[in-house]
Amino acid sequence: MLVKGLLVNTGPNDFAPMKSLQFARFVGEHWEPFGELMTYEKKK
Repeated sequence: MLVKGLLVNTGPNDFAPMKSLQFARFVGEHWEPFGELMTYEKKK
């Protein structure tokens, strides 16, 4: 369930492939995204 704008990336010292998310709610028979794409970056 990837959405447009979501990046998936891993590396030798980074095991978390997803650092972005977007909330969605179930409306009737489908999922409807809401809000903005949120991104998490680990501070070094």
